[in-house]
Amino acid sequence: MPKPFVKNDPRINRAGRPKKGTALTDILSYKLDLVHKAGKMKREAIAERLIEVALDGDVAALKYVFDRLDGKPVQAAEIEIHDVDSETKKRMLSIFQKETKVPVKPKIIAPKKKAKPRKDEL
Repeated sequence: MPKPFVKNDPRINRAGRPKKGTALTDILSYKLDLVHKAGKMKREAIAERLIEVALDGDVAALKYVFDRLDGKPVQAAEIEIHDVDSETKKRMLSIFQKETKVPVKPKIIAPKKKAKPRKDEL
């Protein structure tokens, strides 16, 4: 768990966030926008090569292409909630959904009834 902010803490990044253009994503984006061959941008050439590799049967490339197009599949979660009032159940489900961003299918369990003793057990 992160520690709370403390004034003059030596771990503070006093330089702050890097200036625009010095972050790795900015540099990569700039380089990919440059012309590669035959008037194509580098990002276009990479996309074409990725598709070629995927069509050749590379499973990792196929997975990457589909994850980029359709997004990664979301796994549903089941939660078992025992002996709690309905308001608490609603709060618990909303907190779980906010934290995980996963659709929740609640499985509400009724409290177990005590079994009556059989005649032969008495």
